[in-house]
Amino acid sequence: MAGIITLFYFTLGTVVFTQKIKLFAIVSSFILYVALHIAAANALLTGLLVACLLITFVILLSLNCNRDKKAVLHFSLPCWLLIVSVIYDVFVNQPIPAY
Repeated sequence: MAGIITLFYFTLGTVVFTQKIKLFAIVSSFILYVALHIAAANALLTGLLVACLLITFVILLSLNCNRDKKAVLHFSLPCWLLIVSVIYDVFVNQPIPAY
């Protein structure tokens, strides 16, 4: 599922914002894949990450600014989602130690 979402994110962002395949878009898609792979254990977190992606995409479509600025904002979002996924995995997804 993470791969499908990532591929859809990459193609939609490339077609709508950059119209070229750029290195930062490829790296951003890989980062999104890692974030979704980490969050795959929790369905609620995965849903929140996908909802955040969709909401950001809709907001960026309605903004009146340069297409390159929209592309940078669109493809920088997975970095923040990776940070959230790692923090969740480290602090919330910890097993309870048996004493």
